Amino acid sequence: MRQAGVAIAIVLGLLVVYGLSSLSQSIRRKEEGKEWEMMRQAMGGEQQKEGDSHKHHETAQGQLTAATLPSSPVTGPADAKVRIVAVVPMGVDCHRVTLQILHAIAKAEPKRVRLEAYDMNSPDGMKNLQQRGVNCATVFINDRWEFTLLRDGKKKTIICQKKPNDPMSTYRSDDLVFLVDQELKKAYGTGFDKAAWKTLSEAAATAMRSGGYQPSAFPVPATTGKPALKVEVLLPHAQAPVYTLFQESLKVLDNIKKKHPDDVSIEVYQLMTSEGQARRQKWGLRGPAIIMNGKVAHEIPVGKTKQLIRTEYYASIGSLFTPRDVETVAWHYLGRKP
Repeated sequence: MRQAGVAIAIVLGLLVVYGLSSLSQSIRRKEEGKEWEMMRQAMGGEQQKEGDSHKHHETAQGQLTAATLPSSPVTGPADAKVRIVAVVPMGVDCHRVTLQILHAIAKAEPKRVRLEAYDMNSPDGMKNLQQRGVNCATVFINDRWEFTLLRDGKKKTIICQKKPNDPMSTYRSDDLVFLVDQELKKAYGTGFDKAAWKTLSEAAATAMRSGGYQPSAFPVPATTGKPALKVEVLLPHAQAPVYTLFQESLKVLDNIKKKHPDDVSIEVYQLMTSEGQARRQKWGLRGPAIIMNGKVAHEIPVGKTKQLIRTEYYASIGSLFTPRDVETVAWHYLGRKP
C-alpha cells in the first residue's frame, strides 16, 4: 500500500514538472511571436516610408516637367493625316528632348500634323499603350513605331521605343524630324517646306544640346539646281578644343546661305557618329573638317600669288584655319565678294 502511494506521488510530480515545462514553452512562443510581429510591422513601416518618399519624388518631378509643356496634351486638327501619339515618362531628360522636338514639328505643321502627348504613368498614357499592346515608352506615328528611314542614300531602321539618344538606343530624338517629313510625303505628296526645315533644324539642334546630346545632323532644305558651294561639316565632339572654332565657322556659312539660299548647301555630321566616320573615310581625312566643293585644301588667288587655306584639323597639323578663312573660301567658290 505504501509502495502504491509512493508511485502515485512520483507520477504526480512528473505531471507537475511536465505541465510547468509546457506552460513555460507556450509563454516563450507567445513572446517570440509578439517580437516577430513587432519586427515585421517595423520593417513594413520603413518600406512604406520609402514608397511614400519615392512617390513624392515622382510627383514633384512631374510637376516640374508639366510647367514646361503645353497645357493641353493634344495639338493639331482631328482630320490631320499624320497623327503622332507620344507616351513617355515626362520627367526624364531624354524624353523631354523628344517632346520639345515633337511640339516644334506640330507648330511648324499646324494643319497637317496632330500631336498627342501623355505621361506613360497617367490613365490616358496607360490606356494608349494597352490599346496598342505596348508596355514601354513609345512614340507612335500613324499607329506605328518601327520605320525604315532613307537618309543620305542609305536605309536605316528606326524603332521609336524606350530611351532615345544613347549609343545603344534604337532612335534619336532628332530622327523624328526626318520620319515625320517622310510620313507627310506619303500622306500629302510633299514634306516640310524650306521655312519649316530651317525652323526645325534649329529647334532640333537646340533641344538636343539642352539635353546634353550633340545633333547627329542638321536637316537642311534642298536647293534648286546645282549649288555653287557645297559644304560638308564634320563636327568634333563638344569637349574638343576646336569645337568653338567649328561652331563659329558654321555660323559664317549659315549667314552666307541666308543671302544666297539656292547657291549654297550645307550638311553637318557629328564626327563620332557612324555617318560622320563614313564621311571622314570617304574624304580620306584624319579628323574634323569643313569640306567645301569636295576639298579641304583651297588655293585662293591673292593679287599675283595664291594663298593656301586648309579647312581641316588634326593634332599634328602646323596651324589652324579661322572663321574668316572659311568665309574667304566660301566667297571664292561663289564667285562673289562679301
